[in-house]
Amino acid sequence: MAPKPPPPKVRGQTAAKQRAAEEKRTSARSTTLEAGRQLQRILQSAPGASAASSVAIDAAAKRSAERLLNLAGGIELHIPVGLVRERDVDARVAAMQRQLSHTASRGSGEDIHAGDEVQLDLLGYLGGDVFLAETDTWYRVTPNRLLPGLFEALVGQKVPGQRLINVTLPPDYPVAQQAGRTVVFAVAIRAARARKVPAVTDPIFVAVTNNKKLADLRAELKKELIVIRGQQMVEHARLLLLRELYIKSMGDEVPGELVDEELTRQWRGLQGESQARQGVPLPAQKKSQQAYLQDPTLRGEARRIVWEQRALEALAATLGLEVNDDELKKTLAVMFGSLDLDGILYRNPGLHKDLLRGLRLRKAQDVLLARATIAFDAPPSPPGTRVTPLVPPDEKTGVDRMVVTTTRGLKRPPSKTPPS
Repeated sequence: MAPKPPPPKVRGQTAAKQRAAEEKRTSARSTTLEAGRQLQRILQSAPGASAASSVAIDAAAKRSAERLLNLAGGIELHIPVGLVRERDVDARVAAMQRQLSHTASRGSGEDIHAGDEVQLDLLGYLGGDVFLAETDTWYRVTPNRLLPGLFEALVGQKVPGQRLINVTLPPDYPVAQQAGRTVVFAVAIRAARARKVPAVTDPIFVAVTNNKKLADLRAELKKELIVIRGQQMVEHARLLLLRELYIKSMGDEVPGELVDEELTRQWRGLQGESQARQGVPLPAQKKSQQAYLQDPTLRGEARRIVWEQRALEALAATLGLEVNDDELKKTLAVMFGSLDLDGILYRNPGLHKDLLRGLRLRKAQDVLLARATIAFDAPPSPPGTRVTPLVPPDEKTGVDRMVVTTTRGLKRPPSKTPPS
């Protein structure tokens, strides 16, 4: 086969721009093919879309499921292409270096430096109300776009220590009502440490990477990233399909008490537990909870979550979809490797039940994916692009009724363990 001719030169383009354009084209081809392969495997194993004859089916659930399937059959999705650039490989190499790094604790009375990791208690107030509460949480002393100046103000502070920091939220803060306002943070510095990262030529790094040449390691990491981008594109298709189905079902009734339950669950995880540990007075906690429950953006997102769960439950019940422990363990083994899954599931019956339910609802999503038309051909999303609202702004008020992300300040970390 004759080699492909080089891309035509564009007048006025520099060699660097041409290389970047070719990198983009090559990456788009690779990730699109990978996403297509992954989607095809899902569709081949997706359950059938016929009602199960061996179970008693609730009439309302059956109507809901049939309507959902019909709606999915009329949806055409164009998913943005994910790219794998050299800078993404750079970031993966840096993450490996960081995993092999070691720390040196800052002693009592020592200064905090930029790039350090600090263990903090954070309690922020906005207009007299609790804005954010975190305890014993590790952060890196680097700028945070949503909380400008918060971590920069820690540079030069002593360990341990306390101070008040005023933070003006940016104009594009995700919660529009809070954008541009000032939050007062009471910060307690509990501990700090510097992290020393090995170079790629360090014997430890070379040994852990099986003495691979750096170029070979980068090529291997790039292949892994292409698989990950493919997975992300398929997950984007899942989310976008559910979004489109919800938009077409905005008239469906969603019980307000279920929305309240979802919001209360979120508030406890994001704010309630930390506020209790921080010793926030009970009236202030109740006020924070009520503000969370009444926030129109958060209510809109919670309503979508409740609708989605109820719709998928109805579909799973109608199709007779079930998941057994063997299927669950096989899925978890692919995700987490050789863990003591039997022991973990036995000791956590609530987690066990939630995982079975989640996998069951995922099967229902697969059925919907098989009905829709999906193409991985939309232009890549520009870096830093804000997520568009799930539904158009309210025609009367002009306020977005819900958005994909509705963070209040810092994202809650997955655990209290220090960053790796």
